[in-house]
Amino acid sequence: MLKEKKLSIAGKFLLLAATLVWGTSFFITKDALNDFPPLFVLAFRFLLGGALLLAVFHQSAFRLTGAGFLWALLLGVVTAAAYILQTYGIKISGSASKTAVLTVTYCIFVPFMCFAFFRERPSAHHVVAAALCFCGIGLISINGGFSLNWGDALSLASGIFFALQIIVGKKLIQSGAALGGLPVALLAVGIICGVSSVLFESGEYFAMSFSWQTIWPLLYLAVLCTCAAQAFQIVGQKWTSANETALILSFESVFGAAFGIAFGGDEANARMIIGFVLVFAAVLVCETKMGAVFRRKNKKTEGENEDD
Repeated sequence: MLKEKKLSIAGKFLLLAATLVWGTSFFITKDALNDFPPLFVLAFRFLLGGALLLAVFHQSAFRLTGAGFLWALLLGVVTAAAYILQTYGIKISGSASKTAVLTVTYCIFVPFMCFAFFRERPSAHHVVAAALCFCGIGLISINGGFSLNWGDALSLASGIFFALQIIVGKKLIQSGAALGGLPVALLAVGIICGVSSVLFESGEYFAMSFSWQTIWPLLYLAVLCTCAAQAFQIVGQKWTSANETALILSFESVFGAAFGIAFGGDEANARMIIGFVLVFAAVLVCETKMGAVFRRKNKKTEGENEDD
């Protein structure tokens, strides 16, 4: 029991570390997109990140069973769809804040997808926590009015695919092929984005400029935001439920806002502070199951009253 508790804590720590790294990716990606087209950035990021993970976990990758390989490919397809939709959502809407809050709706979708795929009925505290988290991230991320355009619709669709990514990742873990399947999944994302880039962005290749100043954001995205963070997620998710994984990963927008304030010149206002409070309240509800605590307190009080 103690070992399981330590593994659970370690899993949550790895997921939080992955989320922290992904939080930095917003302004890094913005720099990269100033010099390279979106699909090219994604292709470079996932091909290099996948190759690095393959070098580390090549023995596990070469021992993949047919089922493990298929789950890895499916994870790659779902991940590619999520990132492509998210990237074009930003490009069309021109609003990173709207994209952030619409993407994070995966924390709302996951409990219901868990019921569909695993027959794991979502608990009331998971639903309440997800709702609080969504409201908090909305307050942190949204600037100005809220209206839905095609870019926003693509961002919302990416949230569905990010939820599916968590579910398929759980299936990959259950198949026992997590370490070997992850490099295959990332390389699949890179290949899908690479082929798409050649088909739709080749006309922009001549305008690309390669120097250390333009390359380092790509390397950062590949090595830290893809190779390291994806490894943290797949390992951390092994010891964490899908619902709690979704909630922890939703901190990406919180960290993204924090780094925007620290490095992007954004100003913190009362709405953002309220958003932070709501997000941390969501974590408290999820991790402590406050409803159960209150029920135990009520029962204890009733027992004391009966004794009197």
